[in-house]
Amino acid sequence: MSLETHMAKNNELLEMLIPLLRRLVAANDEQMVTSANPEPFVQLVVDNIVPINQPDKKKKSSVKKEVDNTPVDIETLDLETVVAVAVLFKNDAYELTADKLAKARAVIEGVGEEERNGQADALDAALQGLQELNTLTKATILDLCLEMLGSWDDIPGITERREFALALLKEGTTTTSHDEAEDSDIQEEATDIQALISQAGQLILQLAKGGYKDEALGILAKYGAKKLGQVPDEKIPEVIRLAEAALEG
Repeated sequence: MSLETHMAKNNELLEMLIPLLRRLVAANDEQMVTSANPEPFVQLVVDNIVPINQPDKKKKSSVKKEVDNTPVDIETLDLETVVAVAVLFKNDAYELTADKLAKARAVIEGVGEEERNGQADALDAALQGLQELNTLTKATILDLCLEMLGSWDDIPGITERREFALALLKEGTTTTSHDEAEDSDIQEEATDIQALISQAGQLILQLAKGGYKDEALGILAKYGAKKLGQVPDEKIPEVIRLAEAALEG
């Protein structure tokens, strides 16, 4: 029986006892012959009975703890914390704040099943020791964690999770190489365009100096331009052909 229940029952008994004692005092006064102003002992006892007050229950504070939304740079975190943040907040982890970081640290530093997070522990165990992570940014590792969490039911064991992580990293490397190749092609195309513009400029200048100024202006006019810089890049090869034909002509 709790202390509060015990006190409540005591108060109930006292409330029942007091009327009985008062009746006893009244009956006793009728039979007793005493001094002018008696102070019966029983009456004294009754009048001084005080119910036991139950201790006040602690009221829950209605004051909400302020949320600290100070931005946090994910690159300052270690691997274990990045994993915890990913598990706890999923895509919201991209907008990392001091409050979210504090909750992640509480899980990491927790003791026992109630305070820790089993999924965070399992994901961290799978990623710890992977050398491939050493060169990655924390933002990239967060992406990796979220990819793994999205396929969590398909990777039930630590071995499957490590293999899945390595496969994702390899896929990312392949994609990066492909992107780099595309960038290289674009740069080559840009270089080719500049070379063509330079060639067209020399031909137009050669026409103008060779007495074919009208022909040079006519070629530019075909494209609504008064100077070579106003001609669209894709039309430059045509300008070159027309200029060469005019010079031969």
